[in-house]
Amino acid sequence: MELHKIVDRMWLVPGRNQGRFPFSHAIWVEGERKILFDAGTGQDVMAAFLRSHPVDVAFASHSHPGHLASFWLLDGTPLFAPVQSKTSFGNLEKLAERFVEDESARKLWIALYRKVLGFRDVTHTHTYDGQTGLDLQTLKLAAVHTPGHTTDHHCFFEEHTGTLLAFDLDLSTAGPFYCSRESDLESFRASLHLIRSYEPEVLVSSHMGVLRTGITEAIDRFLAVLDDRDRRILAATQEPVPLEQLVDRHLLIPRFPENLAPIYREWERRMLRAHLERLQDQHEVEQTEDGFRTP
Repeated sequence: MELHKIVDRMWLVPGRNQGRFPFSHAIWVEGERKILFDAGTGQDVMAAFLRSHPVDVAFASHSHPGHLASFWLLDGTPLFAPVQSKTSFGNLEKLAERFVEDESARKLWIALYRKVLGFRDVTHTHTYDGQTGLDLQTLKLAAVHTPGHTTDHHCFFEEHTGTLLAFDLDLSTAGPFYCSRESDLESFRASLHLIRSYEPEVLVSSHMGVLRTGITEAIDRFLAVLDDRDRRILAATQEPVPLEQLVDRHLLIPRFPENLAPIYREWERRMLRAHLERLQDQHEVEQTEDGFRTP
């Protein structure tokens, strides 16, 4: 299969459907040890990759199942999980409890990963945290804890080439996403500022692929979306509006795919709540019996 070169000895393993949700790209590092980051490419893609490329160690950037689905194909390979998710990592039922609130959305969410990505539960063998470093002689990768999307999300920075593996801080036009039960808007914002401070020469996104130019500007545009969402909510709450009516207006996610509507409604609701709580703290929105409104 054809891999896409990121920098010397680092390759993108393209996910199905160009890495779009629920699939994601993986990254293979061909150093002193062969390291695979994430395994959400699609079962057939990952199986083809493993037939021709050795993997000595595997790392999960975070515990969303769209990044873990095919790790079971690496049976016997050391698998590193973020320390923050060690009690639920790799168990789809536990992850569903952790990430999805609505029961109907949770059942659909589990079915999506089981049927579309072929998810099978896995057990990690080791954990890592934001102090972890990987010295591979020609490459040096440092883990960077970047919570907000999830509590356990990590990026990895390669110091010689200035390459940032950003995973789900993906800078895609569909995002940003901070829609799990444990997501946190302010932590997400802080993590974007943190990766910006590294001034990466190359950025690798789990869903967009490899960015080589305009990276700082792309991060700034991603950050600006957060402020734009505040403005949209303020404009929509000039008169009192119940939360579910705000969800119906698609202020943050333009379209809910019909077959996944309960999941997307929960995502929209959760992100709206995050912004509304922030705006309430800033006294720009208040909650009344009739809904949310600007004072």
